[in-house]
Amino acid sequence: MSIPLFVFLILYFIFLCFYFIFALVGLYHLAKYGGLNFTSFLMFFLFLAITIIILFISYEQLSIIDWKRSIEFLNSFDKSSTYF
Repeated sequence: MSIPLFVFLILYFIFLCFYFIFALVGLYHLAKYGGLNFTSFLMFFLFLAITIIILFISYEQLSIIDWKRSIEFLNSFDKSSTYF
């Protein structure tokens, strides 16, 4: 049995979509209820900077993977049945 690697990329993309939705809701609440002071601007830019850094590192790590390959597992059970 094998699973193509791009399935994990799709799952990661779905996770990023949920993260983006929750981030927008959080930023909306920060802007609406946090007030317009230095602390809310600092938290906004800190959150944005960390998110951009994480996305950049993810891109750098994911771009070197060959997504056409697949992961094979449970093959040992198929081969062991021939010995008995």
